[in-house]
Amino acid sequence: MIGKIYLYIFFTISIYSNSFSQNTTGIVSGPWAGNVELRNAIIWVEVITTVKSIGVKYYPNDNLKAAKTIMYKGELGKDFNPIKIELNGLHFNTTYAYTIIIDGKPVTPAYALQFTTKDLWQFRKPAPDFSFLTGSCAYFNEPMFDRPGKPYGGDSSIFETMATTNAAFNLWLGDNWYTREVDYATAWGLNYRASRDMSLSVLQKFKS
Repeated sequence: MIGKIYLYIFFTISIYSNSFSQNTTGIVSGPWAGNVELRNAIIWVEVITTVKSIGVKYYPNDNLKAAKTIMYKGELGKDFNPIKIELNGLHFNTTYAYTIIIDGKPVTPAYALQFTTKDLWQFRKPAPDFSFLTGSCAYFNEPMFDRPGKPYGGDSSIFETMATTNAAFNLWLGDNWYTREVDYATAWGLNYRASRDMSLSVLQKFKS
């Protein structure tokens, strides 16, 4: 087994966006494939307050007729609605395509949505080679709340490079959120920072 690491240091990233919670799809950020195992995958997505129902339609890449749809059964309509939908009973070593269904309508993505389940190699064949991305410390500007003077921040293009790098997964090592003074006092403020930063357009393809 050969492991290949792509190391990216993305300290002080500057991104300006007014797209937070302003869309016609009902999606704030995502969807992204989270943990993927041999027969299981988790799809993560955050939706706006007015969404009434959400589900995932999924199928093997070469077999649309085998499509299934799983609906989210938890609470919606809150200020922040990050959700996880678990897909079970998958085939190992298989690439699946998926689509998000919001209020009964499919959302057309700007990029291909797919994931590949792990292979069952144990006691059968050598462990597969793989590569992965890793990086840390991404600071996203929000001018209204940045400190006076020259703020932290820089070039955001590193995420575009990472999005096109052939890797099996990404490890975000630390400093996931750079909270501001206005965020500290309430759970709403902390949730706002996470939701707002993850909604930035430069992250969507990278995290898919």
